[in-house]
Amino acid sequence: MKQSLIDPALYPPLYKEITLDQGEIQSLNATPVQLLPSPGPNRTIRLEKLIITTKNAGTAFAGADTAVSINFTDASGPEFAATVTGFLAETLTHITPVLPTVYSGTPALVANQALVVTAANDFTLGEAASELVVQLWYVLVPLA
Repeated sequence: MKQSLIDPALYPPLYKEITLDQGEIQSLNATPVQLLPSPGPNRTIRLEKLIITTKNAGTAFAGADTAVSINFTDASGPEFAATVTGFLAETLTHITPVLPTVYSGTPALVANQALVVTAANDFTLGEAASELVVQLWYVLVPLA
């Protein structure tokens, strides 16, 4: 009997949480932050769930565009999850579930590429105690 490539017994879901501080948030365009390393040849990262939480400590971040996106490779790589807009411009904690980008009915699958969080521009302001927390539930699966 042939097993599915995403059989949880063969490819268990993994979890990772990354916390970005004020400096990392302010420079997301110039310096994207790696969320997951490349999974290796002929393997891809398949997102199960992604939650972004902003913990703004009083002063909102500002910029021409306060959107962030999750991309493969770097800021120039294919977009992995829909761009999330506006939440960095808020002054309170904000929890945002994010769905993977869908191309022709299926999520984007890119072999052997890291996953990063990036932005269209760098930000200003924000309190020193502000954080951006990215929680990822994912599976590493072969493409062959």
